[in-house]
Formats: sequence, C-alpha cells, structure tokens
Amino acid sequence: MSKTHDSENFPVASLFLAKQVRKEVLEFYRFARAADDIADAPDMAPKDKLAQLDMPTTNRYQADLLQAFRQDAVKNRYESWDDLIAYCQLSANPVGQFLLHLHGEEKGRPESDALCSALQILNHLQDCVDDYKNLGRVYLPREFLAAETGFEELLSAQACLPALRSVLDECLKRTDHLLAEAVKLPGLIRNKRLRYQAKVTVLCGFALAGKLKKNDPVATRVELTKLDKILIAYKGLYPL
Repeated sequence: MSKTHDSENFPVASLFLAKQVRKEVLEFYRFARAADDIADAPDMAPKDKLAQLDMPTTNRYQADLLQAFRQDAVKNRYESWDDLIAYCQLSANPVGQFLLHLHGEEKGRPESDALCSALQILNHLQDCVDDYKNLGRVYLPREFLAAETGFEELLSAQACLPALRSVLDECLKRTDHLLAEAVKLPGLIRNKRLRYQAKVTVLCGFALAGKLKKNDPVATRVELTKLDKILIAYKGLYPL
C-alpha cells in the first residue's frame, strides 16, 4: 500500500505551514511518492523501473530525488557509511533544501541536510527487515558487520541477533551526531511556521532514535505512536 503524507513518521506538509506553501509541498510530495512507488515495485524489472523513472521535471530538488530512485532500482547493497550518506544526499536532503528554498530561507542548509539524512537513516533502520524481505535491499553499511556474517541471515531471523544489534547501534551512534547538528536548524529559520515544523521534526528524530535503541526492529515494528506525536507537537511549542 502506498504511503500518504499523513502516514509518514515525520511531518511532510504540516497544517502549520501556510496554505499556499502547503499546496506546493504536497505537490512535491506526490511527485516523490509516485517515483518512490516505481523504485520500490517488487515485481518490476530494473530496466522497466529506470524507464518509468525517466520523469520530466524542471525542479532541481525533484531531479536529485529521481537520481536516488534510479539508484534504488539497480543498487541493493551499501558497503560503507559514506556510501549511505551519499545516497541520503540525493534521497532525503533535497526535501529539506526545497522547504528552505520555498520559504526564502538563506541559512540552515548544512543543518537541514543533517536532519534529513538522520531521518532517512532512521527509516532504513526501522524498515530493515521489510526492505530485505520485500525488495532484497539492505541499506545497512557492510563495513559495520563482522566479515564472517551476512545480512541475509541476520534479517531472516525472528529477533535481532548480536551481530545485527551491533550494526544498528553503530548507525544510531552516528545518527546521534547528525541530530546534534540538526538541533541548530530551528534557530536559523526566520519563518515561524517552518521553524515550528523543524522543531517538531527534530524531536521526532530523537524520539524514534530512542525507541530504536531500546527495541528490536526485527521482532516488531518500532514506530512513533499517535500519543508520541501529540506530545511531540506540544513540546515543539517550547525551545529545544
């Protein structure tokens, strides 16, 4: 089932954004979701995905996203953390860059990139089993895994084995550094509505990271509950 903007872990087109801006964000999201659905189609051959992902756009942020989706069509493994970060630069960071551009914000790009990369990686950790079972895709960096072990075995288990837990913990430790950089973002944003959304998004990132540290994403779905999101929306009214 395709996701909608309301079912995402993190705010995409929050009602706190101005009406006209929100309309443009939703249009951007629908474009990205349509392309993502093509890249993640389990029964479509890579060459057919690439053909359908040849989508015309004059939006440079959408063009970067399309590069990431084309990569998803043909690439199923990531050897290093740097390899994964390079993917996030195309698959996630353009979303934040688009929001800053849309609001005329001149500062905050490095901090926005850190936030978007962190959120993307958290989603990969959250969905590691589904990505492997449904798409044969593993975003977890191979460099963090002991040489004699394979992700295929670990992601087919009923619960998180120590070797996989070690990989997840290393990813979460590095994601913490990204979130620490992202905390600076709201203070750099002039637009009040976007600043609030940035705060809520940062808080969502910390909340999901905390859950992934304490829970097993192999044995069960680790996600933010509706109550979590309500509490985070309230906390967003206060300084970070």
